[in-house]
Amino acid sequence: MKEGELLYFTQAELEIMLDLSVGAAHTLYRVGPPPDDNALTQAFASLYRRGFLTRKDRSLSPTQRGDFFREMGAAPLAVTLTARYPRDSAALCYGGGETLWLCENVRTAISEQVRLCQLPQEKLEAWLYDAGILDPPFLTLEDTRELSEMVERETPGDTARLRLEKYENGGELLGVYEVLSGDGLPLLRVREGEEESEQLYTAEALRDMLARCFRKERGTAP
Repeated sequence: MKEGELLYFTQAELEIMLDLSVGAAHTLYRVGPPPDDNALTQAFASLYRRGFLTRKDRSLSPTQRGDFFREMGAAPLAVTLTARYPRDSAALCYGGGETLWLCENVRTAISEQVRLCQLPQEKLEAWLYDAGILDPPFLTLEDTRELSEMVERETPGDTARLRLEKYENGGELLGVYEVLSGDGLPLLRVREGEEESEQLYTAEALRDMLARCFRKERGTAP
């Protein structure tokens, strides 16, 4: 799979490719109930027609076209993404290295699909701006030095503009990372184990938070 390429799958198709490509436990992208037998049957047929599966003896196996699922499913981290703007949206990022695989839920009037793309980790920040999930910060690092005392007084409320939950792929919750908005200045909140911190929303702080979110070190779930 190439950077910038977009592929569309049903939830059942995505689960089949990950299950067949990855032997170890892994986190599945799932919105709503698990696919039923009819959905799985249609998914197998669709993947075969599209060239992602081939028949070997009496079973179906991934083809070279779907090789990226093996690397994607073996990523050390799975990070769920939920956002309120510009619409309620959900996604799952597989990562932990330089490359991310972003599985985004896409709804239309007649169907619901998963849009899959591959992008370098450093481009996730730009993707969040381009998707309208976050607005580019108006504060700079220099501004925060003058406003640092305001962080303790800020009460941004319970509105999480963006919430990232970091899991060991196929395992436990390792941390929660949020962009909070409200009546005051927007804040970033990070919870890793027993530690919790907040800071004003700047490009530098967001970049640092995203790097921490996709860092492979283990932690204790909050």
